[in-house]
Amino acid sequence: MRKVLYILYQPYKWLVLLPLFVISTVFFILLGMVILLFFDDNTGNRIAGGGWARFNRFITSAGVDVIGRGHVKAGQSYVVVTNHQSLFDIFVPWGYLWITTKWVMKKELREIPPK
Repeated sequence: MRKVLYILYQPYKWLVLLPLFVISTVFFILLGMVILLFFDDNTGNRIAGGGWARFNRFITSAGVDVIGRGHVKAGQSYVVVTNHQSLFDIFVPWGYLWITTKWVMKKELREIPPK
C-alpha cells in the first residue's frame, strides 16, 4: 500500500506541489516587502514568513504537532536549531512557534560553488 501511495503522490508533487510552492514563495516575498513598507520587520516576519510556512505545510498535507509551545515566554530569546532532514525544518519554527525568527548560516555558504 505504501508503494501505491508513493506512486500516486509523484504526479501531485511535480504538477501541483512544486508550482504552488514557487508561486507562494514569490507571493509571500512580495507581501513581506509591502508589509515592511508600513510595519516593522517582526510584523512582516510573522505575517509573510508564518503565512508562507503554514501554506506550504498545508499543500504538502503533512501534519504538525507542536508540544511545549506554552513554555515559550514573550520577550525571551531562544536559539532554535534544526537538523535539516527535510524542508519542514524551515516551516515548523517559522510558522508554528510564533517567535521572531532571525536566520543564521555559516559564511562558507555565501560562496557556492567555493572559490
